[in-house]
Amino acid sequence: MSKRIAFISSIGSMLAIYALNLAATLPVMAKTDLQANQAVDSSNFERPNNAKIDNSAFKEAPTPEVNIDNTLVQLKKQEPIKFQPFELKDPETGKEVSEDTILTLPNGEKIQAAEYYAEINRLEQQFNELGYSLRSPEKEVTLQESNINQSTLEKQAAEIDQAHQPEDSAKAALRESLEPNKVLDFIKQRLNQETELAPSKTNNNELQKSLSKQIKSDAINKGLRFPFPRTKTILKTFNLDTGDPKIIAAYIKGKMELTASPLSSSAYAEANAGGYMFNNHADLLRATASLNAPASGNLTTNMNLFVHGNNVYNFQDARQASLQLGDKYSRSLDKEVANFGFSLGPVSMKGKLGVQGSGGFTYNLVASPKSAYAKVNAFLDTRGYGQAVASIKVVSAGLDVDLTFLKDNLDISALALVDIEPGTNRAYLKADYYAFNDIKALNGKIYGYVKVFGKQLKTKIWDWNGFNKSGYLFNGSEKIYF
Repeated sequence: MSKRIAFISSIGSMLAIYALNLAATLPVMAKTDLQANQAVDSSNFERPNNAKIDNSAFKEAPTPEVNIDNTLVQLKKQEPIKFQPFELKDPETGKEVSEDTILTLPNGEKIQAAEYYAEINRLEQQFNELGYSLRSPEKEVTLQESNINQSTLEKQAAEIDQAHQPEDSAKAALRESLEPNKVLDFIKQRLNQETELAPSKTNNNELQKSLSKQIKSDAINKGLRFPFPRTKTILKTFNLDTGDPKIIAAYIKGKMELTASPLSSSAYAEANAGGYMFNNHADLLRATASLNAPASGNLTTNMNLFVHGNNVYNFQDARQASLQLGDKYSRSLDKEVANFGFSLGPVSMKGKLGVQGSGGFTYNLVASPKSAYAKVNAFLDTRGYGQAVASIKVVSAGLDVDLTFLKDNLDISALALVDIEPGTNRAYLKADYYAFNDIKALNGKIYGYVKVFGKQLKTKIWDWNGFNKSGYLFNGSEKIYF
């Protein structure tokens, strides 16, 4: 696993630019189970009335068919056994039967005894060559298993574990101070107890004049002509991935890119969650946000949520006024990821694997003169499912799937205040922020099996405890001069 975390300390810088242009809306990141304490406070936060929501059924492309590479599966071959054919007997009563006796299979299908035992004896002979027998007393036998590199999985889990910092009193106090209603009260107090957030043209002009003066001074000192283009680009990426894409893998990844000067900014951010099953990709959840904040005119923003590549939530806005917005949205997920062919010893089988669950986000946004705040929760909660059939009718077959595929709950909150330092007239940003994450992935098992003669023969596709970790990905309080 490459470098797992390079998270978003740039969120403070982004918030500063939002406040600088006296409007706000911040990008969505990625999260899990929608809990009561994450609900949008409708009493204090306006819900967007122009968000476009699509709850229609998804149009899915056919799932690609794959054959499992033989190098992925290890057959546990033993010393061959001498073949001994089964006599014609009723499998239920053990009494001898004639060749034309009709037997009933476990699925209710009828078959002549001669045909039934011809298939059973063929299987017995092939199992004997591998060192197994349908006569053995064991009820369950694991015949083969996938080549899972356990040391790699444990290394991945250790790296993700290290990325989550434990809570202490300072982190807990910061987290509590950034709850939506507390922030809203704080900003209103800062605005002389005004009940409505309204932009202050005078303060904004003072701030812009101070920034322009500072830029011009820097340009003169450097021998450059005014205007001096103080522009900075910040790119942050994150990548949490685990598993083996050739078998089972899950990931959360994304990026944030900010290009800004004190007088203008543009930003783009995205987060993606998905995984792989037998090299087939599952694009489960994708959130994107773009922002264009010119020196004058409307600030524009575009927020999107995609499920299986389908745009299910879109919010576009353009305004100069301050705001206090909140919204929430969730959507069910059901993705068939892989249709695959494989063999369990001499038995050819076809199976399919997929994931089911839900995903979505909640957010609260506040913007006022020289202040901006965002709390974003994004969530994903998915489990694996599967089924299989055998090419031989005298056996029953299936997939035993009990797997937490990917469950992630990410809470990102940030408050930015922009002001002018008395005496120096230097504009600065004061930012408080944290990200608390709760993740669980690839915990459980996937086995393929055939049942015949009261015996279950199995192939282990996946069997791992996965990982389950919660903690702070980042947190801090900074004062940054422009």
